[in-house]
Amino acid sequence: MKKSKPYGAWPSEINANSASRASTELNYLQSFGEILFWTENRAQENGRCVIVCQDKHGNVSDALPAPFSHGSKVHEYGGIAYTVFGKYLYFVNASDQRIYSVDLSKEDLSPTPITPKNSLRYADLIFDSRHKRIIAICEDHSETRSIKNYIVSIAITDESSEITTLISGSDFYAFPRLNSDNSDLCWIQWDHPNMPWDSTEIWTASNEKDEIKNRKCIIREKLKQSITQPYWSSKNEIFYISDMSGWWNIYRANKDHTEQIVNSNRDYAEPFWQFGTANYCVLDNGDIAFTRSIDANWEFGFASSDSSKIRIKRTDYTVYKNICKHQNKIYAVASGPLKPQEIVSFDLDLKLRVRYKPNAININVNDISIGESNYYPSANGESVHAFYYSPKNNQYNDNSGGLPPTIFLCHGGPTSATNRSLNFKIQFWTSRGFAVLDINYRGSSGFGREYRARLKNNWGIFDIQDIHHAAKYFSSKSKIDKSRCIIRGSSAGGFTVLSALTKLDIFKTGACLYGIGDLEKLADDTHKFESNYLDSLIGNRIDKSEEYKERSPINHLNNLNCPVIFFQGLEDMVVPPNQSQLMVDKL
Repeated sequence: MKKSKPYGAWPSEINANSASRASTELNYLQSFGEILFWTENRAQENGRCVIVCQDKHGNVSDALPAPFSHGSKVHEYGGIAYTVFGKYLYFVNASDQRIYSVDLSKEDLSPTPITPKNSLRYADLIFDSRHKRIIAICEDHSETRSIKNYIVSIAITDESSEITTLISGSDFYAFPRLNSDNSDLCWIQWDHPNMPWDSTEIWTASNEKDEIKNRKCIIREKLKQSITQPYWSSKNEIFYISDMSGWWNIYRANKDHTEQIVNSNRDYAEPFWQFGTANYCVLDNGDIAFTRSIDANWEFGFASSDSSKIRIKRTDYTVYKNICKHQNKIYAVASGPLKPQEIVSFDLDLKLRVRYKPNAININVNDISIGESNYYPSANGESVHAFYYSPKNNQYNDNSGGLPPTIFLCHGGPTSATNRSLNFKIQFWTSRGFAVLDINYRGSSGFGREYRARLKNNWGIFDIQDIHHAAKYFSSKSKIDKSRCIIRGSSAGGFTVLSALTKLDIFKTGACLYGIGDLEKLADDTHKFESNYLDSLIGNRIDKSEEYKERSPINHLNNLNCPVIFFQGLEDMVVPPNQSQLMVDKL
């Protein structure tokens, strides 16, 4: 029989140390011949990102010796930054941003630098076997006030590693991809003030030795659309994902027209924040393996090449990423409410197999609270999505008839989303008798373009309305104690925390992790990738200067009537440390 203790006071075997000690994070699956590669972020090695490989017999080994760590700083968020050709691994080293090579045929894995020490950063490496060179995204920080982005080549010869600019002129580039014989190149590009989920273009060109020729934008529709993840099929057709229909669906580009392969009110992609995102791949027969979002849960399936048939695999996983074709199977990193990240494979009959399982749940699964998917009414009669986690502990409950104290979570981005894969930072609280409300406020991704665009000109308004209405709704359903609410968020979510604390009177305390307090100062100080993001979230700074002041929490601290704790990384280039320091100083 369970013991009775007040909500919020339950003993738990999940302590601060185990909750903060993150599971090994898996990412960036790639297939090269008979070997599967991926990256692992290892907390036990102080967050070092290791490139790992698995041979055809299932043997797993590190391909990157300590202290080297895979990591790109392009756009500050980085992403995939390695490729393999023959016996060589090429990767970007996190500490110096140089590209190194490793001879995988030798027992002594000694990385050798192939690019010089300078102010260049690299990401999204691919190998051009036709011309024996690496093609990559390059970000030039030679002039800190005029950062430039290009697509470059790095020659791989015994004589030199000459770096040549292949494509320039736009503000940003991503997804350089070569066709099967390396004769053609495609990529996406976009310019300020757009973010990649606002409007991008897909281009192709002939991949010649000395230059890139015959460049053309292959999407002729004039409608503003977000195009992402171009992919060459074995038949040299270009597939891509676009939100032209209002949802990120999969398309195929033929010589004279484009064809929508899947037509669904589901998002088959996530916003481009990091290089290497892969939500689908194309099989040799033209069928497509994909993952798509439904109510912030991701599911895996196959679509036939003529779009006549879609098959979905029902599993216990709710998140899939890094879809990768390998040895006639589809591999992915998968996780779920009771499953930490692992690598799985699907055959063409949707048979599932776990291939690699580095993480284990070392607590009683009966202590794990699974998020319940909810839609609730917010302002203007609109529905908003949230996951509600009830208090759960296999040894304790509260028999007093009261309701649990509740922690409201605000995800970052803000053009992003939360999901319900296993998160011990949530379970730490639910196992102690707290409820947790994880909100996909209007402006979150995974719910179509219209929902994603709700925050345009409305950041600091609609998200606060959604939090306020969440408190009213879940209180009316006897899910939370409205008089005992806490709010927590990081980065963009930290801005929402500070805005809520200075505009609403429902929270008893708050935690702001590298959050934003002064929008005007952020517009001056933030990095290139997001330097015009506020134009869409708030408005043009010149025309909307009063809005910037009005929505900045630092100008409303007289309304703050509860404790708040701040956490800030001193090397943060996305939300500079002065954001937290200015708030603390003024308080």
